[in-house]
Amino acid sequence: MAGRIDQFLAHMNEEGTAKASFFDVWIPAAPVLAGSLSSELIRMRCEAAELPGRSLTTQDVRIYGPVYRTVSQSVYNELTLTFIETKKMEIRTFFETWMDLIYNSKTNTQSYPDTFVTDIYVQQYDVTNQSKSDLQEVLKMTLHRAFPTSVNPMTTAWSDDAFHRVQVTLVYEWYDLENFSFRIDTDTNARLDALLNRTAPIETSISGDDTEDTSGAE
Repeated sequence: MAGRIDQFLAHMNEEGTAKASFFDVWIPAAPVLAGSLSSELIRMRCEAAELPGRSLTTQDVRIYGPVYRTVSQSVYNELTLTFIETKKMEIRTFFETWMDLIYNSKTNTQSYPDTFVTDIYVQQYDVTNQSKSDLQEVLKMTLHRAFPTSVNPMTTAWSDDAFHRVQVTLVYEWYDLENFSFRIDTDTNARLDALLNRTAPIETSISGDDTEDTSGAE
């Protein structure tokens, strides 16, 4: 990287870094599980999570001339969560019961989706003071219409005195991302009109905590 090391250090100190450990996950119970287990217990026991990713799938199109690619859909990654189990094995039981209510393996019947899906919230935080005692929410990802698809095996052994951990994989239809300290404003309709009609330039504004308010400047 070109530049001076002191400039790099000054930049890192000013802008900071996002800590992988400053997160939590909120899973409100699906309608079929209402009142079964506290969402706060699940939140406190989630040891590892992900800010899931996505990709755009493309397809080759040729109308006239060379082949070009167009986007056909968004593909969202699965979500994997790891929990530290309680002594009563409540978390394993919660997700096993949820999956049983989604699909009855004895009768091979599936429940209606609206009864077993829920929105999941994955939140990233930042510290607001040097003591790291206060956290503020920086980013929230809302995973819509999520439900579990697998619970991993849990190994037991006389030689292992470690905690039991429950690893669960969930799928969802799409996610929304909300950043509370950095925002890119785009007027979608105006941008489309500008692209189609070529009557006005496309403008994109970026704002953050350090954006200067010049609305009253002369």
